[in-house]
This record gives sequence, C-alpha cells and structure tokens, in this order.
Amino acid sequence: MKKVLSFLFSLLCMSLIAQNDIIFELVTITPKDGITEELVSKMKAHNDQFHSEGAHGARVYSINSGTEAGKLIWVMGPTTWSDIENRPGGGDHDSDWANVTGLLENEVRVEYFEFEPTLSNFPVDFDVKNLWIRMTDLKPWQGYRYRALLEKIHKVYVEKFPNQSRGVYFNELGNSRDGRDVMTVQFFDSLTWMDEDRNFAAKYEEVHGFGTWRTFMSEIEDIVAGSDLLMMSLLPEMGGLSPRVMAAERQ
Repeated sequence: MKKVLSFLFSLLCMSLIAQNDIIFELVTITPKDGITEELVSKMKAHNDQFHSEGAHGARVYSINSGTEAGKLIWVMGPTTWSDIENRPGGGDHDSDWANVTGLLENEVRVEYFEFEPTLSNFPVDFDVKNLWIRMTDLKPWQGYRYRALLEKIHKVYVEKFPNQSRGVYFNELGNSRDGRDVMTVQFFDSLTWMDEDRNFAAKYEEVHGFGTWRTFMSEIEDIVAGSDLLMMSLLPEMGGLSPRVMAAERQ
C-alpha cells in the first residue's frame, strides 16, 4: 500500500510540475543605429509601463560577443504559457511598442525556452549583471541522452561549485536548422570570473570517478552537433524588471 501511495504521489508531483512549466520568451532585435539615447528612453518607457513586474515582466540584454554582437535580447519571464496567452497587447501597448520598433531593423527572432530547475542551481538571491551562455545544437533524437549528461554536470556544480548561479533551458519551439536546442547560462558580476581556473575536467572526475571525463567527452561527440558561446550583459537603463533574481523563483 505504501508503494502504491508513493507512486500516486509521484504522479501528482509530475502533474503539478507539468502544469507549472517556467517559460522565458527571448526576442532578439537589432537597433538601426546602435543603442542610442532615444532607443533607451523609449524602451524604458515601454518596459516600465507594461513589463515591470509579475509574469509579464521583462529585462533587456546586450549581446557582447559572437556574430550577433550589437544586438539586443528582450526577455520576458519567468512566466507560463497561460500568462503568455494573456500578455499585454493591442491598444495602448501596441501603440507604445511602435515607438520602439521604429528604431529597430525589421529582422527579429522569437524563441521560447523552458527552464529546467532540476538541472539548474540558484543557491542565493542575486542581481543579474553578466551572462556566459552556451547554445547547444543536438543531433536528431538525442535530447534524452543529453539530459542524462546534464544531470552529471549538475551534480558536479552542486558538489564543487555550490555558489555558482547557473540555469539550464530547453528550446520549446526550436528546429533542426538554427542550432539553438539547449541554453545553459552562468551568471557572474565581473569579467575577472573569466580568469578563474575551474579545472572542470578534474572536478568532474572527483565526483564521477577516474576516467569518466573521457567517457563524457566521447558521449558529447556522439550527441552534440555543435555549440555557440556568447556573453551578454543586462541593460538596466532600459527598464522593466529589477536586476534582482530571487532564488525561490528558480527552484
């Protein structure tokens, strides 16, 4: 009887989790003339009026490296599909957003990433500032294998880097061409973080055993088609949500 109750409780937990998926909407945009005072002013006015709190709150980030350096990413969330469906739109919202879009190129990319709390680590509240991001392109039908590897990586971070805030996100509406299936994000304050020698391979073997790193990398070669690294920074001057990230919202 206890086993039956335990099984039913597990199903209930799985159901609750499925009903409360945490979604982030990422909108990549290109300023016509760079980040001008006019763009900052109009973006801030829009975000402060329509996206400053709750499920429709948003932040704006600058892309600082890679082929998309100079572009911006407008990020709404954490939110849910139900809240996305009921987002601000039409009327005053769209009229005000038109003030922003007039300063942008026509090209735009919209993506929806689901946050995976069981593979992420948010030990404390912090103010978001800089982000180190890896976009991973998976070979067809390899998502389940990659998730298993992410579980092993997560164990290393929990045991060896317990203070590192790190998130894992899966592209909900991706495709086989853009190479943006999984996004892992590490949050840091200063670029001095990049100078730190974390010797991840050694730490991995301390957790999983001697020789396991070579096996891990062999599996990566089988599963991953490629990856893209980039750095981003929050632009608090563009309004919206405060920089504060609450760890409780990422559990």
